[in-house]
Amino acid sequence: MEKQRLTLEYPLQARSANIIWDMVATAGGLQKWMADVVEELEDGGLSFTWGENIDNRDTRVAHVLEKERLSFIRLHWDEEDDEYYWEMRMVRSDITGGFHLVVTDFAEVDELDGLRVLWDGNMDLLHRCSGI
Repeated sequence: MEKQRLTLEYPLQARSANIIWDMVATAGGLQKWMADVVEELEDGGLSFTWGENIDNRDTRVAHVLEKERLSFIRLHWDEEDDEYYWEMRMVRSDITGGFHLVVTDFAEVDELDGLRVLWDGNMDLLHRCSGI
């Protein structure tokens, strides 16, 4: 089944591009809000693990397709079709000078609401753990 593109935009409370970049584009930053464990792999990929109990762990590997420092990072889950990716893009408002994080992801039509809830929860964790 073909997936649909979902684009979400979240205002951030940080004026420092470096702080935001560290939270969205490094294993250490992502581990603070996106997964229980995020590890950088030798081939440049990132391993994301959710769940602390060995019996209930889920691990997925993503590879960076493209990134531009202080601008965006585009990743691809290993088990997904090549045409699908997920991206986090930092956008500065010309009016306020503040940043927004624009997230692009893909899901099947009947899973779009769940994906939106997932990203809303992730952003809530990002705000709570970092203040941005």
